[in-house]
Amino acid sequence: MTKHMNLIAGILMSTLLLTATAPAVEAYEYGSGSLTIYNKNCTKWIGLKKRKRVTVHVFAGNSLKRSECTNVDITVSQGQSVTGVMWAKSYRGRSCGKYKHEAHGTVGGKADVDPNEVAYVTCKKDRYGICQCAKH
Repeated sequence: MTKHMNLIAGILMSTLLLTATAPAVEAYEYGSGSLTIYNKNCTKWIGLKKRKRVTVHVFAGNSLKRSECTNVDITVSQGQSVTGVMWAKSYRGRSCGKYKHEAHGTVGGKADVDPNEVAYVTCKKDRYGICQCAKH
């Protein structure tokens, strides 16, 4: 009876380990880069309260690919940085192209982040008090 229990436990553990490593293999196959966003001094209003944070929308430059590629909102507190992953190819194997990054409340972010590299973006207020995010 003990041998059967050990066998079943071994099979379950093998299955668990295989499932846990499968996403890592998939990420390697499709290629991915990272994007680190730093919030220098951006703030936003939520109701009547001013919050020391910014939310940045990161998405594939081509609108047809948004549902298949990385499409996330990343919230970064003032003086902090957050790193996210960008997929180079969609789950269907299509290229995602370059990624855009826009602070919420702004329009027309540049599609200048290559998903195959490690990129850094800094968000800070311009002279009009509007939060702008630029790659450096």
